Amino acid sequence: MFVDGIKYKFYSYKNEAELEEMVIQHCKEIFGKETVYFTKRKMKSIANQGSIPDGFVIDFEKGKWYIIEIELSSHSTRHIVGQMVDFMNGIDNPRTQKRIYTSIHEEIINIGYKEKAGINHYCKKDIPTFLSELIYDVSPTIVIIIDEKTIEIKESVYRANSNVAIREFKTFVREGTENIYAHLFESLNPEKVISSKKGKKAKAKKREKTRGEIYRIAILGTLMEMEGSGEIKNILKQVENKIKDILRPKDHDTDKAGIEKWRHAAHSERAKMVKEGLLKKGSHFGIWEITEKGENYYSNK
Repeated sequence: MFVDGIKYKFYSYKNEAELEEMVIQHCKEIFGKETVYFTKRKMKSIANQGSIPDGFVIDFEKGKWYIIEIELSSHSTRHIVGQMVDFMNGIDNPRTQKRIYTSIHEEIINIGYKEKAGINHYCKKDIPTFLSELIYDVSPTIVIIIDEKTIEIKESVYRANSNVAIREFKTFVREGTENIYAHLFESLNPEKVISSKKGKKAKAKKREKTRGEIYRIAILGTLMEMEGSGEIKNILKQVENKIKDILRPKDHDTDKAGIEKWRHAAHSERAKMVKEGLLKKGSHFGIWEITEKGENYYSNK
């Protein structure tokens, strides 16, 4: 590669940490000037069990946030996809959300004056309110930043979740030197907005209802505890006890018959699991039964 007529040669990162350091240095060029990158080294308290993302990026002007995973293409696609799936499964856990909120809030309190001034300039609300609405109500985008976006990686990641953003970040070193770099990377282009059919800016979709995956795990877990099968009324009673602290206000809205929406959602998720073979098809009326596939699914969660 030539920059201003000077030749630069491709630079191979020594390890993932080196790539991460360079990404952090160019965070605002990748995500936008109104963003702040919070690294995993400052947020270890988030980890309970499972994977720790490399960082979080918050856009204080547009009210968006990103879960960042920095990878080398030399890593197996199974590892990369596995990390991504772990993040997707964990982000809806209220305890995880609380840890993220607490850690980022504490970091902002202790952040440097210049960075804090930037946050206050772009953020239109007080920080606690902004963070609470962001972490609890807005779905994050998972961003994988990698040194080479191979076809295999793209296909594997998009097969698992088509909404994940993959960005390539390459580095070149000036010929005859050891530490003069040029970087070639794809910006997330925060200025670009998705337009609706009417041409209006598409807002980040808020999660007003509890996601199906939570019902799924609660139903399967209850059936495991009931030795494989049970009456619907007993199952839903135990499911409610498991998720009562997770349910959102909209879940308690009722239909004309006075039935809460979360119960309809649980039945819908049950129907999906029957189609997927996790629950038995053709069980006796009023009975739900788990299959061996369902037991394996639950055990691997």
